[in-house]
Amino acid sequence: MLEKGGMQCPVVSQSVKYLKPLFSLQEIEVHVWIESYSKVRFVLGYEILRGKDKILIGQSEHCFLDQNFKPLRIYSNNFKNCLSINPETQNVLRAILLKIKEEMWFV
Repeated sequence: MLEKGGMQCPVVSQSVKYLKPLFSLQEIEVHVWIESYSKVRFVLGYEILRGKDKILIGQSEHCFLDQNFKPLRIYSNNFKNCLSINPETQNVLRAILLKIKEEMWFV
């Protein structure tokens, strides 16, 4: 979906720690949040719960690239144009933008 807007968001690194076994058909909760960010990268944190039991914790680091595979700054015009993508991805990107804007961090 990002590619339609001229932007890519590849995974730079990923780590997962499996704490307890999980079996098919068990109900789980998945929590995802923004752990950190910079002008071109952000880190998502993950947690999977089964009831009160923590099953998995993880992180993934992502960067933003334009269609020529060059780094794309979060507050560039190209990045803003990409916000016409699907709602789920749009929500993640807007959360990053709002967090940066609240801290007056962008240039």
